[in-house]
Amino acid sequence: MSVCHVLIAVQDWFTDYSFIRYIQTAEMLKPSLSASSANQETESHSSGESHPHLLLLHNRCNLEDYLPNSVKSMQDFYRQAFQRSNLQLNSGMYLYSDSNKNGNNIDSISKAYSVEICGRPINLFLLPEIYEDYDNKDIYRGHPAFGELAKRLRWIILGVNRHQITNVPNISEKGWFHFCNKTWESIKKCTFFLEYERFLP
Repeated sequence: MSVCHVLIAVQDWFTDYSFIRYIQTAEMLKPSLSASSANQETESHSSGESHPHLLLLHNRCNLEDYLPNSVKSMQDFYRQAFQRSNLQLNSGMYLYSDSNKNGNNIDSISKAYSVEICGRPINLFLLPEIYEDYDNKDIYRGHPAFGELAKRLRWIILGVNRHQITNVPNISEKGWFHFCNKTWESIKKCTFFLEYERFLP
């Protein structure tokens, strides 16, 4: 979580409570970016700790999952589960757009959903089960075509705001990998992490 812009949590059903707890635990054990040096510590206090965007991606969804009341139930659950989290859950990676918030309606794909019916959107996205005849447009699926949804998913992930992970602007892939190694080393040396690891089964 310390070295990424977007954390994509993929599930095949709604919902695995142990998976939610796993994300919450990982956030709790997330090391401070300032742990590696004193210089970074003063900078992190001035600029503030950055947290990744959390995208909750449901895979292999069926027709019932796409019903507006099902989408609302999922969103209400996740909003409650992550109410104390610092992960960014409202960053525009939505199944449908909040036209009240951004002023434009981009829902040529997800027309059945609205803020009035499903509530304020969160970073939740649903991808359907793929069948052998998934490209047959004569069969009613109850959701947009997989290709359209996949295209929208790619578009929203690539379009999300990126926070600065390090104090180095335009970090290279090699520099990012070096930063990942330093972060992992600081995690392994963290006394809190070692103490927590003792209680794991």
